[in-house]
Amino acid sequence: MADRNLSTYFRGGRFSTREGMILELPPSGFDWGGNVRPVEDPFTTNETVQKYPLGSKLIYGERWFRYSKAGATALVAGNVLQSSVFEAQHLTRALDVPAIGATVVNVTLGTVAVVADEYQDGYFIQDAGATGAGYLYRIKSHPVIALSTAGNFTLVDPIVVAIPAAGTGSLLRSPYRGVLQAVVTTPTAHITGVAQSVITGASFGWIQTHGPASVLTEGTVLVQNPVTGTTGTAGAVGPITVADVLKETIVGFVLSVGADDTWSTIFLTIE
Repeated sequence: MADRNLSTYFRGGRFSTREGMILELPPSGFDWGGNVRPVEDPFTTNETVQKYPLGSKLIYGERWFRYSKAGATALVAGNVLQSSVFEAQHLTRALDVPAIGATVVNVTLGTVAVVADEYQDGYFIQDAGATGAGYLYRIKSHPVIALSTAGNFTLVDPIVVAIPAAGTGSLLRSPYRGVLQAVVTTPTAHITGVAQSVITGASFGWIQTHGPASVLTEGTVLVQNPVTGTTGTAGAVGPITVADVLKETIVGFVLSVGADDTWSTIFLTIE
C-alpha cells in the first residue's frame, strides 16, 4: 500500500479504554495529538472542542458508535439521524492535472464558498475523465476557498491514476459532519445513526450505528421485523410500507415494541 500523506500523530490506530471499550481512530488530517483519553462515555459526551477525527469508532460490546458533529440544531436522544445534504455547487467541478503520487488536487468551486477544513475527513471523487475516473480519496485538509474560485485540497491518499485536463471531480463532506434529525418521508441524505444522548448544536459526541438502541417509533412495529428510517415522523423508525419500499432504508430489527410515537428497542444494522 502507498504511504499515507500523514505524520505519525495523524495516522490513527486502535486503542482500549479503561472500561474495555475499543476506540478506532481513522487516518485523518485532524490533529488529535496521539493522546487518547483513558475513559470515553458515548452517553454523555457533548463537547464544543473536537477531540477525535470525525467517524472515529467506539465499540462497547455489541453497540457501535461514531464520533460526529451535530448540525445547527441539537440532537435528541432516540432520534434517527441523517448526514448533511450535499452541496450541488461542489459537484462535478473542474480540476487541475495532478500526476500519480500527488497529494494535492486543485478544485474550482461553484457559487458556494467553503470554510477551512469543511471537507476534512470527507472525500474527493474523480467522476469524469479519460483516466482516473472512479477513484475516491480521503481529504486531509484545505484552506478557506472563496466561491467561484479554485483552491487546493490536500489528500490523505496519493493520486493513483493521473487526472487528465478534461477530468472533473466532486467533494463530499464526512457523513458525520453536521448530522441532523432524519427528515419526513423523502430522504435528502443517507441515515448515519441514532442519537443516544443530547448533543447541542455544532457540538461533538457519539451517535450509535449498531446494536441494541432505544429509538423513537411511529406506527405499529412487530418483534423481529425490520424497520425503516423513512416515516411520517421526523427522527422516527417505522414499519416498511409497500408503497415506499424503493426509497426506504432498513436501519434495524425490532427487539421490543413500544407504543406509537414512543420508544422501541431496535437492534441497529446501519453498519
